[in-house]
Amino acid sequence: MDNSQVLIVDDEIGITQLCERLLVREGYAVVTFTDPLAALEHIAAHPIDLLVVDIRMPVVEGFEVIAHTRRHQPDAAILVMTGFGTVETAIQALRQGVDGLLLKPFERGEEFVQAVRQALTDKQNKRDIARMQALRPLFDLNESLLKETRSEALVELIINAVCGHLRCENAAYYQRDNNEAGLSLIARKGVALPVGKPAEAGNLLVQIDESGQPLWINAEGPGEGEAQGQIARLGLGSAMCIPIPRMNFRACLYAGREAGQPPFREVDWEMFVLLARQAAVALENAYLYEELRAYVRQVEDSQQALIRAEKMSAAGRLTASIAHEINNPLQAVQNCLHLAMKDDVVLKK
Repeated sequence: MDNSQVLIVDDEIGITQLCERLLVREGYAVVTFTDPLAALEHIAAHPIDLLVVDIRMPVVEGFEVIAHTRRHQPDAAILVMTGFGTVETAIQALRQGVDGLLLKPFERGEEFVQAVRQALTDKQNKRDIARMQALRPLFDLNESLLKETRSEALVELIINAVCGHLRCENAAYYQRDNNEAGLSLIARKGVALPVGKPAEAGNLLVQIDESGQPLWINAEGPGEGEAQGQIARLGLGSAMCIPIPRMNFRACLYAGREAGQPPFREVDWEMFVLLARQAAVALENAYLYEELRAYVRQVEDSQQALIRAEKMSAAGRLTASIAHEINNPLQAVQNCLHLAMKDDVVLKK
């Protein structure tokens, strides 16, 4: 049983009823419309897994419904039904990325059900491939970030990753310790947001640091007018900032695109959030490695000090033993000389 949400749009009520009956019997959740305008409203307000649409309809053609679906629900599968199976129709359907083309009338109901099942399967396969293509670079990036345990080199790696994955020329990393006031610019590439003092209310970085809330600004929205003015003065068309609160430090990651470039989209924001999370884990990992290296150096220094102390102690014991062995015969000689120098000593032949 499949509970996928299927939307059927056809101006012939007999076709919609037949399709609904066939799919409901297979366990699909089905909604039908004979009015394409009502279908457009439904698509904008309700999620669907599959659109089954006729091409030739009054007022709104099927290709317009497909385009509307692509704008509002790009992950939905699309199956086209038509009684006019021409080459031009097939080419246009392929250009719009449909997942199946079915000619009316159906010879058998199973033919329609199989086409629906195949369209959903193909769409799911495409989703899986796209998901793997998107995740594989993230896995590779995560591996490379965790391998780097030096903070300076890691920050440069993070900046390059932000610019590469978001296709932007501007990125920066800001950080401050818990006992410091305000963020400091650690590394950047291209144009960076200016660092402000904690009392500077209009500074974007100060707002992000104090509120702990991420910020996404495009010149044409989203974003407030004041924030848009700040990035415009820097020659930017869009910018994203996200705080990275961790146990031992606070940081902020920034990405910006210049004016005239395409603004950041929702998919860019989601990618930026993932990059920030990976960066936070890698930075704390590097911080722990640095603490471990410092502890190992301290232990090594203590061991060297103990070795030096033991060597000095052994040298002291050896010197005392040598002095004792030399002192005994010298004492006997000294006694003999003392006796020899006395006047009342009579030498016997």
